[in-house]
Amino acid sequence: MFLLGVLAASIGCNGSYDIENELMRSAEARYTAGDYDTAVDLYRRFIAEHPLSPFAPIAEQRLFTIERELDAVMGRRGGPAPIHVVSGRAGTSVETVTPSNETAR
Repeated sequence: MFLLGVLAASIGCNGSYDIENELMRSAEARYTAGDYDTAVDLYRRFIAEHPLSPFAPIAEQRLFTIERELDAVMGRRGGPAPIHVVSGRAGTSVETVTPSNETAR
């Protein structure tokens, strides 16, 4: 009976560990792919659900790195999108570059 209890407890722990690993793997994959919005959400969820995990400091560091990278690229977060003036034969147009790298005219 005791052995059955220990086995059930270890299975429960392994299931939690697998979920923890999968969440961190997903966050890392999104970070590597440059999908920072999803990566941030996953890292924050990881920290909230697994604050004592040995991976929690890595998730916190990734959040810091993403914020630093976005600040470097955008100048400042929450600031206006860059505006580019394009001259052509038909005249001049103004393009606003959105964060998703699409242009709106």
